[in-house]
This record gives sequence, C-alpha cells and structure tokens, in this order.
Amino acid sequence: MRSRVRSIVAIPLAAGALVVATATQAPAADPPPGADTATLAHMADAATAPLRTGAHRAVLDVTLSGGLRAAPGSPLESGRTSRTVVRQTIATPRRSIGTLTGMKGTQRIVTLPGIAYLSGGEYGKRTVWARPAQLGFGWMLIDPASPVFRLPSAANLGDISAVPGEPGPFIRLRGAVADDTARTFVRGLQLGKSTRPADRTAVVDGARFEQRTTDLVIDPSDGHLVETDLRLTIAIDLNLISDWSQPTTGDVVINITSKYVPSPAGATPIVVRRPSAATNIVVFEGERTQDATAKSLLRNAAIAMLSHYSDTRTYRVSLAELAKIEPNIRWVVRTAAKSTRNQVEVVWANDHGFMLATTTGGGKLYTFEQRPNGTAHHGCALRGRSCGSW
Repeated sequence: MRSRVRSIVAIPLAAGALVVATATQAPAADPPPGADTATLAHMADAATAPLRTGAHRAVLDVTLSGGLRAAPGSPLESGRTSRTVVRQTIATPRRSIGTLTGMKGTQRIVTLPGIAYLSGGEYGKRTVWARPAQLGFGWMLIDPASPVFRLPSAANLGDISAVPGEPGPFIRLRGAVADDTARTFVRGLQLGKSTRPADRTAVVDGARFEQRTTDLVIDPSDGHLVETDLRLTIAIDLNLISDWSQPTTGDVVINITSKYVPSPAGATPIVVRRPSAATNIVVFEGERTQDATAKSLLRNAAIAMLSHYSDTRTYRVSLAELAKIEPNIRWVVRTAAKSTRNQVEVVWANDHGFMLATTTGGGKLYTFEQRPNGTAHHGCALRGRSCGSW
C-alpha cells in the first residue's frame, strides 16, 4: 500500500462511518510535533484496539519461506526449500475465508474460533476440519487476527519510532517485536527434530532473530489503522532442526512477511459459515491409511497372480497355491474380503485375466482387474458409486 499514490482519502463522519472522496495527493505526513515514544505507543494502541476485539473486514497476506544457509566449507547448498502463502479475507478477529498455498497445493481455508476447515490440494473435494495443532503448520498461518503479529499492541513492541517520508497523508510507526514475543512465535511454528519438549526448548533458545520489525501505518486525521507490515527473519542451528549423522555447520533461515489491511468502516460485511459435510482430519487420515492399506494389499495380490501366470500361462489358481506364493495375504473366494483382516477376494480368474477385491473399514470397495486385452484397471466404489480409479 505504501507504493501507491494516495489519491483516496477517508473522511470521518459524526456517525462513525467513512465516506470515500477523491482528492489530490497530500504531502507526506509527519508525526505530531514533540511526539515521544509514549505518545507514539498510545497512537499505535488506539489504532489497533478496535480491530483486536471488534468485528471488521480485512485482507491478510502471509508468506513463510525457509532455506539453508551453509557456512563456507559446508557440504550443504543454500536455497529456498519451502514457501507457504496465506491470503484471507477477514470478517471478525476469529473468522475468515481464503486460500493457503504450499507444498500440499492450494487449499481453500475457512477459520472459525479455534478451528480451521480446509479443502482442495491434497484433500481434493473433501473438506476436513481440525484444530491448528493438528494441521502440521504453525497457528500463525490460520489465526487471522493474532494480536501479536497482525495487530500488535505497544506492549509487544519496543523502540517505537516514526518513519519519515511515508507517501500520502499517513504516518508510519516502526517497532521491534519484543524478544519473548518473537520466541513465542517460534514455538508456534512447531520446529524441531522431534516432539520432545527438550528439543523444542532448544530450538526456541537457539533461535537468532536477524530481523523482527513491525510497521503500523496510521491515518492521523482520525487515528484509524491503514495497514500493518511484519518482517521476521529467524536463523536456527541446522542441528536443532534435523537429524544428521555428524554435526553440520549451517542454519535454517526462515523469513516471514505479513501484511494486514483493514477495510474502511462501512465496507460490505462478509459472512463466514461453517462448511457442511466436513470430516475431522483424524478421521480423514485414518481413512487415507485404510485406503493405502487396501491398495497395497491388491498390488501384492496382483503380483502373486502374475507370478503364477508366468509359470503356468494361466490365472486359474487355488487358494492354497496363492498362499504359498504370498502367505501374508488371507485369500478368499465368494466372501467379501476386508482389508483390516489382510483379506483379498479372488472375484474371478481364467486363462486370460482376473479380478481381485477388498473392502476398507470405511466401506470403500477397491478392485484390481487384469483384463484379457492385457490392460489393468484399478477401481474404487463407495455405497455403489464410483470413487475413481487409483
């Protein structure tokens, strides 16, 4: 926002609403004459306080990227290894809709107090819900109005000062994120080479903050917040993050940027509803494990059938012979096989092909068919409806 020409000025009305009017570019605003740190801190708190607790609309952009920075002589090569971007439209401090893009693809995200809903990406058309700790990334990515990093209070900032030369009629205040606050942030990232508390503590204690600043852009005409910008760079000893056979010299460097832009008062409100037909992520992960087990069973069973064919030039085979080829599978015929019992049903078999099947605990029927024309078909059905091929 600071790169744009400020040709739109918000004029406060007695009723508390805002009317947008066109105006010529105003000169850069300077802080109030004689403003000391306490005055600037009060200005920051006054600008952010209404948004920390009240309903409002805003847009949030968060980018988290990480990479390796190797010291001279280290065998590691530096470079970005991951990147996560969150874009959210916020209805209230704890309700938002948007997208999260990272290693798992682009996912739609809906946040409600203490819960996030995700769909798309690795979840496909399914919608899963979970609490932040269950999702594999830090709470900061899905907490739309964290008072620490979106709308900081002066208590979380030090060395607050005015930055001269802000384009337009606004004042830019800059503060250093307090050390203990920044370390709280590291804990939220859930970094460490194990889940042992001692490892997590070592990560937090060993973090070196090369940058930890927050800017607040304020309209001095009415004191409302225009935007916040967070820039955080953390360097952590590589040995605290990953297990290496020998100690290695180098750092994991994490960069976080966050821009929070509230809409003017009176902007069209948005409604954030709980998505329907959402599945708890624990249930979803359990179903995915069951699916993987069923597929693995059928692959191994198909290998056994093909092995028999290579010796006999036919797929006709007895269960006893199959048990000798693959004893880890419980082979059945004319019985619905259950993957939870390691069962595979031989649905049919002749000289030219076969079909195998097994059913997961969640009720999905997986099949492996070797057709007479030499092609293989992998099917899936749930309650009589296809759930695709695999």
